[in-house]
Amino acid sequence: MKRILCFMLALALSLSLLLLGGCHTGNTDNGSSDVSNKTENDPSSASGSQVGGSKPQTTQSQTTQSQTTQPETPTIKVLSIGNSYSTDSHAWLHKLAAQNGVNMQTVNLYIGSCDLLQHATNVAKEAEKYTLERNGVSTGQPISVQGALALEQWDVITIQQRSSEAGHPSSYEPYMKRLVAFLRENCPTAKIYLHETWAYESDYAWFPWDQKTQREMYDGIHATIAQKASEYQLSVIPTGSVIQNLRENVTEFDYQNGGLSLNCDGTHLSKDYGRYAAAATWLRTITGKPVTAAAFEGMDVALLTKIVNVVNQVCTAQ
Repeated sequence: MKRILCFMLALALSLSLLLLGGCHTGNTDNGSSDVSNKTENDPSSASGSQVGGSKPQTTQSQTTQSQTTQPETPTIKVLSIGNSYSTDSHAWLHKLAAQNGVNMQTVNLYIGSCDLLQHATNVAKEAEKYTLERNGVSTGQPISVQGALALEQWDVITIQQRSSEAGHPSSYEPYMKRLVAFLRENCPTAKIYLHETWAYESDYAWFPWDQKTQREMYDGIHATIAQKASEYQLSVIPTGSVIQNLRENVTEFDYQNGGLSLNCDGTHLSKDYGRYAAAATWLRTITGKPVTAAAFEGMDVALLTKIVNVVNQVCTAQ
């Protein structure tokens, strides 16, 4: 009887040990399952996570926006103290600059036939005798040179002599000296250019002083501008040289032999190709970059290409 009782106790103990071992194995499986679930669902345990937080993910739209965002184009601000000849030059300048990828804001101070004597007098008196033209369009606003200088921080300021006096050095002084000194004192960071204007059309009824032909007038202006620019260490915008080069070397603009005139009234530039040539010359000179011809205001692109070629050649040779 005792043997049977001992056998039953031993059997019961063995079964208990077996059951305890089975419970331990089950707990191990459950613990492993919990870790696996956390890895799938908890972002903090995701593959590639870093201490201190996960790295932000870049979406496709953010990547595209980053690739297409371009740095802002700097604005070139141009002020001209001039007359109707600078009006001609500014007419298409803003628009042509934009077509060539340049943000250029232009202001012209207009008084018809204004010469250096009147400019210097207006500065001395702070006279509001100019009409402000912005980006080639008249605003009708009267303004002084001082008022115009206060409008912007100018990158470029241009000055010029009246066309009938542009080829005579004696007409420049002492007015140019006063004007340049005033501008350098009040706008020390601006680059000052001397605008070389153009000669009249070959059949114009009246040429100035001793200049009896278009070529004589151009030669006088060209030589005088070179002299004064050197004297004051100014850069030149060679509009007159571009216009004369087109007249003499591009058949389509050889007016004396049936070509198109680059003037509209014998003195001012034609509102199409003449003004385009001036704008291209200013743009090429100020930026230092070649101008590209493209469709513009309904003009013949082939002729615009010839104009641009001359502009780039003349300005490169300066």
